[in-house]
Amino acid sequence: MRRLLTSKGVAVALMLAAARVPADWAVSQFTDDDVKQGWLEIDGGQATWLAENPTYYDVYHWDGAAITNRSATGTSEIEPQISNGRLVWQDDSYNVVYYDGSTSTIISGSAAEYNQYPVICNGEIAWIGASYPLGNVVWDVWFDDGIGASSVWVSDHFQSPTQLGIADGRAVWESAVLATDGYDVIMYDSTSDTVTNLTSDSLDDSYPDIGDGLIVWARENGSSTDIYYRSYDGSTSAFLTSSSDWDDTVPVTDRGQIAWVRESTADHSVQEVWFWDGTTAMKIADGSWVDTVSLHNGCVVWNSDDGNDWEIYAWNGGAVCQLSDNDWEDYNPRVRGGEIWWVGAGSLTDPSTDWEIYRATPEPTTLALLALGIPALCLGRRRRRAG
Repeated sequence: MRRLLTSKGVAVALMLAAARVPADWAVSQFTDDDVKQGWLEIDGGQATWLAENPTYYDVYHWDGAAITNRSATGTSEIEPQISNGRLVWQDDSYNVVYYDGSTSTIISGSAAEYNQYPVICNGEIAWIGASYPLGNVVWDVWFDDGIGASSVWVSDHFQSPTQLGIADGRAVWESAVLATDGYDVIMYDSTSDTVTNLTSDSLDDSYPDIGDGLIVWARENGSSTDIYYRSYDGSTSAFLTSSSDWDDTVPVTDRGQIAWVRESTADHSVQEVWFWDGTTAMKIADGSWVDTVSLHNGCVVWNSDDGNDWEIYAWNGGAVCQLSDNDWEDYNPRVRGGEIWWVGAGSLTDPSTDWEIYRATPEPTTLALLALGIPALCLGRRRRRAG
């Protein structure tokens, strides 16, 4: 869900067959508010993000027609998520707030003292809770069907659960295991109300993601880290990669496909973007310092250091397309339904106080190619400010 590699250094030349201009996309600045905006998520032609207002952060929502402040509480909100027009976020008092398309409701109640990191998929919600009975921290994972009245306590005594993901009535996360000093991947299945350790050993398993019948994560494999995948029922499972010279990490999955970052174990600044279509794994970009990777319907987007700053890149089966080319940082790219959104500086005068939302939408010809599953080529460049 949240896929970041934050290390950064001097960059080298980027990309396999990379073009310096985007494909036939319309690239626009979506907001122009002269404030800090960030934590962007998109789904179904809608978007949510945080915006400073003026000394705290509110949750904003683009519903396809208008931008609305969904919180406006006078306190800071944290990490909004979106699915099918519904939102979930953490408020300043460590409550989980759910917007069902018409009203916002606190659904965590007294689940835990600290309810945080909520995720949502088709109205189902999961979050991590922490309580401190007798001064000792107890970690819980909670699951809610989205109605707001049936939160389920999944289990307790997990050690620092993180990287929570949700799809198809299931939640996955990684959790520290004190007995082995490693990290395991755990799944909750609401259809059977069961919790299953998908791994249980001294090796580190991290960055789980879930969707469309597949769970994927990065698994320690001796001297390196490889990508491992598993079907929900466990009938299919395998290492997707195996190399002692590379660490494969931060995988994301969608529609039975997987994208991830490969990093040299000898030089961590040497990084690549890889894609598996369900049959064949292929390198789609190489260079230095890859950050966020997002995947939807065979389209992979990411940001990477071009030697001057971070720029946005996309691949959909053809050449790699560079969607931004400027003198400021572009980060947090997301792809969904053929649209690509990201956050970038809105002003070179004072980029520390002005971060805006940008969007790339396919022109009719590109949209038709995407609908047919035909790779979109890098054809021309258009950049405009949204009106």
